[in-house]
Amino acid sequence: MDGVGVTYESIRDRSFDELKRKLYALQGTIPFGINYVVNRRTIDDLNTAAQFAESAGAAELLLLPEEPVGLGQKIDLVSLEALYSWVADYKGNLRLSISSRYREMVETQLALEKEPEHMAFAHVDAEGVLKRTSFDSTGFKIGNAGLLAAFQNFSMG
Repeated sequence: MDGVGVTYESIRDRSFDELKRKLYALQGTIPFGINYVVNRRTIDDLNTAAQFAESAGAAELLLLPEEPVGLGQKIDLVSLEALYSWVADYKGNLRLSISSRYREMVETQLALEKEPEHMAFAHVDAEGVLKRTSFDSTGFKIGNAGLLAAFQNFSMG
């Protein structure tokens, strides 16, 4: 999610109301989290985004300070400092997590906390590709052998 309302719509060229409808439809059916890209355009929407995520039933808000991948640019220092302050002051009920590069910023409970870091911060994209982070352009396709087999290839690669 890149911002809320007009911010989201201007970045994604999609309806925020449609996103809301889809997320509210998930309530109570499966646990889900929201990935939130943080940059100078989205930082001011962070409070509203967290409130929305909580009201939609999300279990987690994954903060993704923007990286220079594809059309993205690295998050600027002013926005990064604002994010650091926001995290320090956050009092909501969502579990916060953050991309691996900024892991010292958030006390997170890793889903894979007993695993090596390259596995604990791994990302599976919508195409079924296991990546080191959500920003990586390459990874391992999760095939018929399943996720654990992909992790084995991931560890050797």
